[in-house]
Amino acid sequence: MFPMVAFAASVPDFSAFQYYRNIIPAVSIPTVVEIPFDEDSFQPPVFAVYNITDAQFEPNYFSIKEVLTPTKIEAVGGVGNSNNINDGDYSTYLEFPVQGEINKAVIIFNFDKPVEASSLYFTLDNYVALPQTISISAVVDDRDYIVQREARPQSGYVVFPKTKSDVWKISFNYAQPLRITELKINDLSQVKKLTGLRFLAQPGKSYKVYFFADRYASYPVKESGDLYSDKGVVRLGASNDILNPEYKPADNDEDSIPDLVDNCVSVANTDQKDSDKDFLGDACEDYDRDGVVNVKDNCPDMPNLSQLDTDADKIGDVCDGLDNRVTERMPWLPWVGIGVAVGVIFGLFVVAFKHKSENKI
Repeated sequence: MFPMVAFAASVPDFSAFQYYRNIIPAVSIPTVVEIPFDEDSFQPPVFAVYNITDAQFEPNYFSIKEVLTPTKIEAVGGVGNSNNINDGDYSTYLEFPVQGEINKAVIIFNFDKPVEASSLYFTLDNYVALPQTISISAVVDDRDYIVQREARPQSGYVVFPKTKSDVWKISFNYAQPLRITELKINDLSQVKKLTGLRFLAQPGKSYKVYFFADRYASYPVKESGDLYSDKGVVRLGASNDILNPEYKPADNDEDSIPDLVDNCVSVANTDQKDSDKDFLGDACEDYDRDGVVNVKDNCPDMPNLSQLDTDADKIGDVCDGLDNRVTERMPWLPWVGIGVAVGVIFGLFVVAFKHKSENKI
C-alpha cells in the first residue's frame, strides 16, 4: 500500500498520470471494488482515485497476489540500502552518485533458485533522467552469458531473449545522479497473478481512476476502511484506458525537455548542448573543475571558485581582459574623474555668479 499525504492545491493536479478510467460501480451499499490492471500498466504502481460526485480523493490499495523468489542483492557503487530497489516501496531508492567522468552502477541478483525471465523493469525517483546505457548478463552453465548487450534504454521496461539463471547482473552507465526506486526481473515461472486496485465505492457515485504515472504523486484522503481483506470484494470488469489530456511529463528545470531524456535535469538547457559528447549537457558540466557548474560560472574555462568580478561585468577577473578593465589597472582614475567633474561644476557656478553680478551693475 502506498500512503497518501497532504497535497496543497485548490485544483487537483493530475499531470503526473498518462491515463485514467471512468468507473461507475453498480453497487447498492458501500462496497470494496477491485479494478483489474495488467502488470505492465503501472510502473510505478501509483494511483489516484477521484470521487467526481463529491469532488474528493478516496483511499486506495493496490492488491497483488504473488510469491517472490527469495534473492540477495549486491549493488556496486550504490549509496544506501540495496534492498530499497526490491522492497515494493516506491518512495525509497538506492542512489548512485556521480563520482567522475565515467560512472557505472552494477546490480547483482542472487536468487535462491533459477528464475526464467524475458523482461525486467526499473523505476526512477522523481526528476531523474534515464541512464545512458543498460546491459544485462546472467550465469548460465557456470559462465557469464550476455543477455542484453549495452544499449540505450528508451524506458524503464527492457525486453530480452528468454533466459534462465539464478545469478543476474544489470549494469548501467550514467552521467547524472541515478536514483533507482525499484528494479524487478519478471519471473515467468510464477503463476499468473491477479493485480487490482481497491477502493470503497458508494452507491450512486462516479469515479475517475488515474494511473501510469511517470513520477511519484500523492493526494489528501479521508480515513480508510479495511481494503486488505478479500472478503466481500467485488472485482469489476475491464474498462477502457483513456489518455489524460492533463498529463505533462516531469520537467524539473522547466526547459521543455522531459526529465527522463534531459541531459541536464537540474538546469534549464533547451539546446541540450553537449560539447564533449558524454551525455551530460554543458550547462551541468564544470569544465574547469573549480566547483562551479558552467551555467553559473562567470569564467567557465578557468578555475575561479571565488567568482571574483571586480568591475561587475559578469566576467570573472581571471578571464576578463585588461583592456576591458581600465579602472582595475588604474584604480585612481575614477577619483580623478570625480575631481574633474566637481571642478567643472564649481567653475560653472563661479561663472554664473559673476555673470549675475555684472547684470545687476
